[in-house]
Amino acid sequence: MVSALGWTNAQLSASRKHVGIFGLKHEVFFLNLEDGYFGCQVNESTDYLQLYELSKLCDGTSDCYMGSDELRNKLKCTNDCDKDGTACSNGVCLDGQCHCNDGFGGCNCQVPDIDECQDPNIAQRCVENAECCNLPAHFVCKCKPGFEGDGEERCADINECLDPQACGLNAECVNLPGNYTCQCREGYYGDPYNGCVDVDECVQPGVCGPGAICTNLEGGYRCDCPQGFDGDARSAQGCLDYDECARSPCGRNALCRNEVGSFRCECQQGFSGDPMTDCQGKWPGVCGECGSNCYGPPTIAFRQTGQTPTNHHASPANGIRYSNSQFAFCHKSYSPAGDHT
Repeated sequence: MVSALGWTNAQLSASRKHVGIFGLKHEVFFLNLEDGYFGCQVNESTDYLQLYELSKLCDGTSDCYMGSDELRNKLKCTNDCDKDGTACSNGVCLDGQCHCNDGFGGCNCQVPDIDECQDPNIAQRCVENAECCNLPAHFVCKCKPGFEGDGEERCADINECLDPQACGLNAECVNLPGNYTCQCREGYYGDPYNGCVDVDECVQPGVCGPGAICTNLEGGYRCDCPQGFDGDARSAQGCLDYDECARSPCGRNALCRNEVGSFRCECQQGFSGDPMTDCQGKWPGVCGECGSNCYGPPTIAFRQTGQTPTNHHASPANGIRYSNSQFAFCHKSYSPAGDHT
C-alpha cells in the first residue's frame, strides 16, 4: 500500500528535526527512518511536499520531482535484507537493514505494528506536557510543541520570549505555557509579530481638555495649556483664561487690562511713556519739583511743608487749587514749586 499524504512546509518543519535531508540541487527531499516515511517535491513548488512510505524508495519508479527517491548510492539502498529467508516487503533495505513502513515491525517488517500507546500503563510513562508516539515495533514519549525534555522525566516550557526576534518592532512578548503571544506596546498599533507603529492620539477628538494643545509623542501624547491660559489640560474643564493682572505685570502709573489669553498695560490718564516699565506725568510744570513723582489724574498738588499757600485759593488739607483748573498729586516727600496762577 502506498501512502501519499500532502503536507505544507510549515507542517513539516517540526518533523524535520533529527531527519536526514538531501537530494539533487534545487529539490527538497527528507528521510525519516524513525517514523517510517520520506517526503519530497512533486513539482517546481517547494510550498507543498508529498509524503511516501519507505517501501517507495529505490523501487525503480521516481516519485519525486527530480528523482531523489531513486538515488541508490546516496540512500545506500541494498538487496541483502533477506538473510533469514524473508524479504523486506513492508519497508526498505538500506545498508543491509530493513527499515519498516509506519505500522509494521519485526526483523523484516513482516509483523503489523502494535500501537503501544493504546496501553494505559505505557502511555502513563509519558509525563505532563508529553505525548506517546507509536513507532514501528516500539514507542517514544515526545514533549509537546513549546516544551522541551526527554518526555519521560520532564517536559519544561520553552520561553520563546528569550528570543529577541520573537516579536516585531515596538511589540512586547508574553510567554504562555507551550506558546507565546505578541502585543503592541501602549501607544502603538499594527501587527505585533511584524512591527507596530505609533498611534497619533491627537487626531482623536476630545483627547485633551477644552482649549488645550495636543502634541503627539512617540508612544504617547502631551496636553498643554496655551500661553495666557491655566488649568488641567487633560480634564473636562480644560484650560481657562489666566488673569495676568493679578500679578501686577505693568509699570508704574499704568493700568492693567486682562484679555482672553493675554493682557494689556495702559498709562493712566494724564501720563505717558512705556506702560510696561514707567509712565510719567504730562504736567511736570504744575507739580514742579515733583517731576516724575507727579501722579494723576491732575487735580490737587499737595504741600507737605505745612505753609499756607500765597496768591492761591486754599484747598482742603495743605493743597493748592490752581486757577487754570489743572491739578496733580505729588508724592508725600515733594511739594509744588513756582507760581501756577
